[in-house]
Amino acid sequence: MHVRKIPWRFLLPGVIFPLSITTWVQYKLSVRASDDAPAPWGWYGNPFSAWLNFPAYVYSAPAQMLFRLGIRLGKLWIEPRIVTFFLFVFVFWYWVGTRIERRAAPRATDPTPHGLSRLRQILNALGAALWILVTIGTAYDLAYMVHVLSWYSLRYLYGDWELLKVTQFLWSVILAVYYSGRFVRGLHIKPMV
Repeated sequence: MHVRKIPWRFLLPGVIFPLSITTWVQYKLSVRASDDAPAPWGWYGNPFSAWLNFPAYVYSAPAQMLFRLGIRLGKLWIEPRIVTFFLFVFVFWYWVGTRIERRAAPRATDPTPHGLSRLRQILNALGAALWILVTIGTAYDLAYMVHVLSWYSLRYLYGDWELLKVTQFLWSVILAVYYSGRFVRGLHIKPMV
């Protein structure tokens, strides 16, 4: 079976989006959500959703300022950030699916208008800057965890908090490299003669 025959842009968000909503609702309605010390992945719903959807969590952060505008649906308090989080879960995995499909498709030259290519460059630069900063922050968290908890704690990287930090670091490195590479490729640097 060829990769391009699978509709990745619909399959990935079609599976991950409902899974994310289901795990979030299930966690919020559970007894554990009302505990004094929620799990480090409690915002996402479960650890698997946290590992998958960290980029959407970062992209939805600006909506945190609107937390007072939430609505109550039964026992659930739905804030604007959680709505934007799930929106970005869908958009992010749709984007990943289109990237997978585009990589498998035959290459065709597609001239991009100059204004659009400039906008892409700006977005790639912003994406690279954002994910480099997130990488630095998560690297600091990992270094702090190792320093405070000692090297002995590295055996226990399978715990919720530690594994979440490692996953956040890996996502931020992957996306920083992706956006930086796209930015550098878009510069069209001419060789010096």
